[in-house]
This record gives sequence, C-alpha cells and structure tokens, in this order.
Amino acid sequence: MKRGWLIGLVVLVGLALAASAMSADLSATGYMGIGYRAYQNVGAWNDHVTTEWVQRFELFFHAKASEDLKGVVRFRMDSVPNPWGTVKTGQNSIGYWGSEQTSVEVKEAYLDFKIPGIQCPTWVRAGVQFFSLRPEVFLLPAGPGISFRSNIPLADGTLGLSGGWGKIREYDEKVNRSVTMTLFVDDKPYTATWNVTGENQSANLFYLAGDYKSKAGISGGLYVAWATGKMRADNVTVVEEEEEVYYNYNAKGNIWWIGLYSDGKVGPVNYNLDVIYNTGREKHKASGEESYKQKYNGWLARVVLTYPYQNFNFGLGGLYVSGVNWKKLGEKGKYTGFVLPPGTETFGPNSDSLIVLSGWGTGPGIVGDIGWWTVPKSLAPISGMDLARRGWPGVWGVRLFADYKALQWLTLSGQVAYWGDTEKYGNALEGVVMDKKYDDKDIGLEVNLGAKIDIYKNLAWRLVFGYLFAGSAADGKTKAGDKKYDDPYAFVSTLIYTF
Repeated sequence: MKRGWLIGLVVLVGLALAASAMSADLSATGYMGIGYRAYQNVGAWNDHVTTEWVQRFELFFHAKASEDLKGVVRFRMDSVPNPWGTVKTGQNSIGYWGSEQTSVEVKEAYLDFKIPGIQCPTWVRAGVQFFSLRPEVFLLPAGPGISFRSNIPLADGTLGLSGGWGKIREYDEKVNRSVTMTLFVDDKPYTATWNVTGENQSANLFYLAGDYKSKAGISGGLYVAWATGKMRADNVTVVEEEEEVYYNYNAKGNIWWIGLYSDGKVGPVNYNLDVIYNTGREKHKASGEESYKQKYNGWLARVVLTYPYQNFNFGLGGLYVSGVNWKKLGEKGKYTGFVLPPGTETFGPNSDSLIVLSGWGTGPGIVGDIGWWTVPKSLAPISGMDLARRGWPGVWGVRLFADYKALQWLTLSGQVAYWGDTEKYGNALEGVVMDKKYDDKDIGLEVNLGAKIDIYKNLAWRLVFGYLFAGSAADGKTKAGDKKYDDPYAFVSTLIYTF
C-alpha cells in the first residue's frame, strides 16, 4: 500500500513539473568565481600579510511564460567573509572543510510583468529584488518591495520613468541589538553603546527617477529617494564611560537624496557624470532626557572620461565625497558625510581603485570586490534607526588609467590615482582621532596594474596588483606613540565563469 502511494506521488510530481514546463520556459544564468587574495595593512593595521582563498556562486532561474511575464529567483553561495578553511559554519561558509553547509542565500525572488491594456509600456516587479539606481555610486540594496519602469518615445529619443517602494523594517518584537557610536564631549571622543532588548520599528524607502536617452547617444536623468521611519525601544541599556543608564526610547526620521546624472559621447570621448546630495534629520527622545536631533548634509560628485584609440582605452576620473566632521556630529548632531540607504552594495560594482575604494579590475562579485575599508563603512550604523548607513568614506581623488588589448585573449590595464581625505577630527581610513594634530589629509598615491586573460569565451582569469604609497592619513598613526605602519598593498587573482 505504501509503495502504491509512493508511485502515485512520483507520478503526480512528474505531471506537475511537466505542466509547469509547458506553461513557462525555464532557463538559468549566473556566474562562479574563485579567487586568491594576499594583502597587508588593508582594512586593518598590523603589518601582517594575509592570504586567503574565496569563492562565490550565483544562480538565476528565469521562468518565462511570455515576453510580458516571468518569475526570477536568484541564489547565492559564498565564502566571504569566511574564506576556504574556515572553522565557521552556516551562512557564507561554503569553504568549510566537509562542505554541506546551510549557506544558500535567496538574494532575489520576484515577479516581473507588463501591465496589460495601456498604451505606455510599463513593467512591474514585485517581490524580493535588488533596487538598482546608479549602482556604482548610489543605490543597490536587496529587499522586499515593488518597483516599476516605463519607456515612452519622445522627439528623437526615449523618456524613461522608474520608481519603487522598499520595506526596510517592519517589526514589533523582542530583539537583542547593540549599536556603538563615537561622540565628542569637551573636544574629546568617547564611545557609547546602546543595548536593546525590546524594540519596534517601521522604515520604508521610496524613489522616483526620470531619464532621457537621445539617438545621438547622450542620456541624462534626475532622481529623488526618500527613507522615512519611526521606532520605539524599551528596556534600553546605555553604557557611557563604564556607567550604565536605563530608559525607554522614541525616534523618527526622514532622509532625502537628490541625484543628477548623464552618460554619453561627445566627439571621440565617452563620459559618465554623477552628482548626489543628501539631507534630512532624525529626532531622538529618551525618557527623562532632552530630545536629540541628528541632521544630515552630505554630497558626492564623480566624473569619468574615456577615449578609445585603436587597441587602447585611455581614461581620466575624478571623485569627491564629503567627509564626516566627528566633532560636529558629537556636539551638534550634524552628520556631514555622504550616506547611503541601508543594505546598499554599491562597492560591488564600483571599480575606482583596488586599495582605497573597491575592486578595480577584478571582475564581478565579492570574489574580486575587496572592500576592506569600504564594505565595513557601508554597513556601519549612523544612529539607532535603520534609515541610512555611513556608505562612502570621506575621500577625494584624481586618477589616470588605460587599457590595452594586446592580444585577442589578453587585456592589460594600469592606473595611477592620488587620494586625499575630507574627514575632520578623523581620517577616512583610520577612524576618529583624539588629537587634531593627527587629523591628516594625505591618503597617498595608489598604483594599480592588471591583466585579463580570456581562457574561453565565458571563462576569464584576472590578475590585479595594487600598492598605496601611504601618506599621513593612511599610515595607521592616530596619536602620539603609535607605530607608523608599512604601505598597504594587495594582490588579487580571480577565475570567473559566466553562463
């Protein structure tokens, strides 16, 4: 009898799979990357050479019913930040010896469909998705929500409209959460840690964007993003200079981003331009205490020019990111650094440098995206609310770069960049400083060299080396008596298969 039930179940599952296969075309895409990294004094100051093997695998399943309807699921497995040979198990630990880890992440699961019955072609995407808006500099978080996009022919080009809503937080539960902040009192920094055992919070992200693409190859756009929310925390324990304080806590806030961008070609020169400004405020109130307001006011500007000539591609890039004034933050609640929405993975696709910023020349995925300094900052909280993260470090820089297609299967690359620091009472790569004497502005001169070898059409081997001739803002010395560390450097090798 049990055998009959088993046969029936197998037949039923087979019929269900056959029916779904007839109603939708199922396809798979993705990539797998395996990397080796060796680096010193990048992300931490210890004069120790770290070597590690890392891996990431992403798989997209597309269930396409028609040109106007599909479903997408995206899985990810990786060994970052836990490299091969880790003793940690579970998420991000496929490099654990013995394998068989429960490390499969669902990064996206959404429906994508065209709204029927309207003349203006409009698509809606509903579910867990990456909200992407100028991802190299601004928005690239994954989360639940709904987005739309539409294209309208206009004059000699196309007008595009897009927007979305994302649910950042919505909970009312007992949590164990700790937030540590650096504050200033009497010109001296100190740390305060909030420990929360009961909390409720609601936070949402909205954005709207419009762009115009001309047939001449020039496009430009404007977008606005808004993060808004409120929270209440009960049974909060605050540790301030070894003294514990207990209270209940309420907060609300709004943060806005306004961005302008343009991409195109003028004569033989290609260009990319981004300017983003963020503003807003949060109001925090603890029982028995005066209310505290935190204001946001930061900006970013980035331009990249490239000039192709025969087998060469020459480039010039410039970047400015406003830095945090740590004294103003502690004394007046003014956050002058440029912030990003929470969860944003901007530094994955960013490739402005290898050492100071991200993964220059290393290819897709965190196998190549080093992010020793940038990724921790992009995750660092600014307050107890989940409306923004620190995001970009406060730096400015100018870089010259070139690519050379030496052979059909070989591309050589090189870059020289100078980086300066825009933070006050602190350094972008070193953190808060107690003595203004060590509030330095010279990060240094970075040199990058790279090679891309196309083994097969879909299999590339990349080799990248970066060295920072460190200035006083990147030598690890933040107070009298500190050791001056060796110059940071990194070597990265990645083997990436795309399909």
